[in-house]
Formats: sequence, structure tokens, C-alpha cells
Amino acid sequence: MDIVPIFLFLIKTFGLLFFGFLLFKRFIDTKYLGTISKVFINFLIPAMVLNKFLLKFNLDLLKKYWTIPFISILFIVITIIIGLLCIKIFNIKFKDQFIAMITFTNCGYLVLPMILEFFKGEDQELALILNFMYTMFFMLLIWSLGVFLITGRKTKITIYSVPIPFVITIVAMLLGLLNVKQYIPKFAFDILNIIGIVGVYGIMIVLGGILSQIGKFNLSYIVKNYRFVLIKNFLIPALFIILIYLMQLSRIKSIVLSLVVITPPATNLAIITQRYPSDETAKQYIFSSIFASYITAIISIPLFLLLIEYLY
Repeated sequence: MDIVPIFLFLIKTFGLLFFGFLLFKRFIDTKYLGTISKVFINFLIPAMVLNKFLLKFNLDLLKKYWTIPFISILFIVITIIIGLLCIKIFNIKFKDQFIAMITFTNCGYLVLPMILEFFKGEDQELALILNFMYTMFFMLLIWSLGVFLITGRKTKITIYSVPIPFVITIVAMLLGLLNVKQYIPKFAFDILNIIGIVGVYGIMIVLGGILSQIGKFNLSYIVKNYRFVLIKNFLIPALFIILIYLMQLSRIKSIVLSLVVITPPATNLAIITQRYPSDETAKQYIFSSIFASYITAIISIPLFLLLIEYLY
């Protein structure tokens, strides 16, 4: 990695986020946002998941990287412990919502354009697969434990709302292991790849639309939520990057794991807040905190990317 991909990532990704913010704020009715987001999340990005697993996934890769989904669970547990300590130290009022927002990062979508910019060839293929493996159990937990925390423990955790991306990932892994790619024509993979790239960058516009529903473009959110921003955008990523470095993993594994921990809260948390009944005051805390984190990420993400470049 060098400094050029960092700037390209910032221009493309945050440019699309800002474009999506204005688009849904001024021109497109927000009633279409839910349908559009479902198309991207459930169909376009899964096309890339299918493409990469069918092409590259095999038994040797599974044996080598089977720990990745369980590392995501480990990171979630560690973050919850850190969150509980922060709650005691800083006397944070909205405890459950705070835990959810620092625990569930935007590792499913915001990391993908980073990988497309920072890796090329075989490394890019592998990095994407590792990220998809990381988010596998993560998706299940955000739509169960995440819902439970965001709604203030008012919503029961069930097994019936399994996210489609999780199902697609499992199916894609199995198809990859079965080596079915030999029966699929090359043009089908080309089509899946194009759809996947459209999904990766298009989802940034959708995320901007989601942020437009959270609040106005107001820098005062950072001041009001400075404590959350410091913990979420700087303290926790720094601790995890140190931990990952001490684990002495392979270079590509270390970089992918580092990328997933430096992102702001998952925008799915805002969707959960809108979809399920929740306290209005808590909702405002969630919205303003998420928005503040994304504004600050314009600074925090490049800083950590430079650190990751220095380390690896």
C-alpha cells in the first residue's frame, strides 16, 4: 500500500457517500431507500461474494483461514468488555446502544472499496474472501444481539430473521468447496464481477442516503459526541491494531483484520432503530453518534491506513 490508494479511497468512497447524502436529502424520496438498499445488500454485493468464492475458495484455503469467522466473534467479545469498562469510567447513559455502536462496525461494506483500492490480483481476491468470511457470523450477531441492544433489550432475539448475505456466503463457500466453477462459463463470472463492483461502490451512495435520514450535515455532532468519537474512532481501533500486530499473523490477514476495526458504526444500526420500536431519546443519541463517527472517519481512517501501511 502507498498514499495514493488512500486518497483514491477517500475521494471515491466519501465522495459517493456525500453524493448519496445529497441525492436522498434533496431529490429522491426516502420511501424508496429501503427497497434500493435491499437490492444492493441482498443481490448486488452477494454477486461479488458468489464470484470470489466460486473462483478461489477451496479446501486448502478453508484449512488455512478457518479461524477468521471466529476471530470476528472474539473481537466482538473484546469490544463489549472494553465498552463495559468505558461505561463505568465515563458514566455513559445509553449503555446498551453505546455497546452496540462500538461493537458493530461497517466491516461489511466500507472495507470492500478499501480492498479494491489497496490490493491487486490474487491478493485482492484473497482479501475479499477473508473479509466475507469475517462478516459471516458478524451479520448474524448484528441482527440478533445488535437488535437486542439498540432497542434497549425490548426486542427478543430469534433465529427466524437470518440475513440473506449470510445464507449467500454459506452457499458460496459450499459451492467453492465442491469446485462447481468447472461447470460455469467464464462470461458468467465476468457478469457477476461487474455486478459486484457496481454493488460495492453503489452501496456507498445508499449508505449516504441512510446517513441523510439520520440528521443534517452538522459538525456540532462531533462536539456533542466527542467522547463516543474518541472511543469509537481512535481508542478501540488503536487497541485492536496493536493486538493484531502482536498476534503475528500473515500480512494479508493482518491488514484485512485491521481494516475491519477502523470503520465507523454499521449503518444497519440506524436501520434497526427505524425498523424496531425504540426510545426516542436513545434514537437521537444513536443517530447523532453514528453521524459524528462518519464525519470524523474522514480523518481517522486515513490516519490508521497510514499506520497499517507502516506496520505491514
